[in-house]
Amino acid sequence: MLQEDIPETTVASFRDYARTFVAEIRAHEGRPILLMAWSYERLGWISSDEIAQAHWDAAEELNVEVAPAGLAWQRSIHERPEIDLYVADREHPSIHGTYLTTAVVFATLFGQSPVGIDYAPPGITADEAAYLQRVAWETCQSWKQ
Repeated sequence: MLQEDIPETTVASFRDYARTFVAEIRAHEGRPILLMAWSYERLGWISSDEIAQAHWDAAEELNVEVAPAGLAWQRSIHERPEIDLYVADREHPSIHGTYLTTAVVFATLFGQSPVGIDYAPPGITADEAAYLQRVAWETCQSWKQ
């Protein structure tokens, strides 16, 4: 699982390092997956849609999978803004953001829906967990089309 914080770097740097690390992982018979992070205001030079496009382009070029966490975040923030995915610095994930990202990673790695997993850490209600699981799965499914 490779993750680049594109707002902190450039798309060109992301692509260069993705090529390098994907080649190294494949040389050792591994399965490279790009973890798409999310945008944040402090470094607002790139949008969630542009981050997604950068990952889409890299995935096509390198023939790799993408765990589209950034798109799941975008959807959750739009649909249920009361579920705060960020900690106080408005960049790093809260327990909700971590849970959503983990559900996306699970769906990507195993090709299975996280919907119905009965674990939710303290601070996440059963309703929130079910919602975040559904968003993760639906985002992964729509990303593959």
